[in-house]
Amino acid sequence: YNASRPASERFDGVVLDVEPAEPISEAGFQALIAHYQCMRDALPPEVKLAVAVRFFWTTPVAYPAGGTVKPAYQHIQDLAIDHVIVMGY
Repeated sequence: YNASRPASERFDGVVLDVEPAEPISEAGFQALIAHYQCMRDALPPEVKLAVAVRFFWTTPVAYPAGGTVKPAYQHIQDLAIDHVIVMGY
């Protein structure tokens, strides 16, 4: 989209609000984190990325599978994300 638009009409950021069905398993969190990473990798560096997380995403997760174990939200914060929005509902 951005390549075909004048600079004043281009997107400068994207917000992802992905809400997997509860309860989220470790595999579900691994897939979600990988999705966030894939989106960051796919977006041009000048397009900012924000993600929404739920305040209770504290489940211990190995990421990548077999990797370091820490709460899911910490893995998300470790990604090259420009902003993390904490949902309080």
